[in-house]
Amino acid sequence: MVANMIQIYKNRLHQNTWLSQTTIQKAITKLSSIEVMVGFPEVIRPYYTNFKVKTYEQGGTLFENASNFNKIIAEYKISLYLKDEDRRFWGMSPATINAYYNPNKNQIVFPAAILAWPFYQLDRVSSANYGGIGAVIAHEISHGFDNNGAQFDEKGSLNNWWTDSDRKEFELRTKKAIELFDGKETEFGKVNGKLTVSENIADLGGFECALEAAKLESDFDAKSFFESWATIWRSKYKEGAAKRLLETDVHSPTKIRANVVLSNSELFAQTYDIQPEDKMYLDPKKRVKFDSEVEKWKKRFIIIFLKMMILRKFYHRN
Repeated sequence: MVANMIQIYKNRLHQNTWLSQTTIQKAITKLSSIEVMVGFPEVIRPYYTNFKVKTYEQGGTLFENASNFNKIIAEYKISLYLKDEDRRFWGMSPATINAYYNPNKNQIVFPAAILAWPFYQLDRVSSANYGGIGAVIAHEISHGFDNNGAQFDEKGSLNNWWTDSDRKEFELRTKKAIELFDGKETEFGKVNGKLTVSENIADLGGFECALEAAKLESDFDAKSFFESWATIWRSKYKEGAAKRLLETDVHSPTKIRANVVLSNSELFAQTYDIQPEDKMYLDPKKRVKFDSEVEKWKKRFIIIFLKMMILRKFYHRN
């Protein structure tokens, strides 16, 4: 599934109509260089084996054990000064239900805990898995090309590999993404589009990539894909936590992540017959696309072609 997503991204880059060939080739190089880590790490940091828990019977306390562990971690970090850490070390436990992209290593990491329902289930239609773990995979890949990740090259070095014109165009689309989410109402306040822009870009791009991959399967079912996407974002927060996250979290509230991304999808609007009077309707002119505009031009060409055929028939009749 990861390989499928990377190939979809490459295909979309080849079809891109607003990026220069120079930037496209460098983006493909970065895509091809992404390291994929799934399940659990090959090696763990040495401080885990160095730490010894002092039990209550031995005179130990929770505070003392925690302090000793933090001391060992601090000493390890200091020892890394001017040194490179093993690339195989993870920044997240295998028991964590999450995933991440590391721009400094150009890695995407998927701990074992996220490879289960509602993200993934072996005995269900493939579209549901693409709407779940597939969208998460594509989301993390997208981070390599969002407003933050795009500043790093295929080796994880801070290096501008964009042409000036491509960067300006990307910034215009980033501004549209900010506007799409900014000010969205929640029960506890409004979304800050600037604060959450990098995650929103990854959500928008990842969703579209996963949807395109799902369409390639023989059992594609749009509703299963959309329902799975909505399901993975179900959550509950206490008022205090929700308000704090609105002010500090780079992720939009989960309900907003689910609904705004769906509203941005043309296929979603077609599948559920979304009309202008519906709450999840989004004017097609306000939809945000970061990859290719080929489909839009195809539709315009078809419309122009049909009009020409109608005019031709009308002309011959007269």
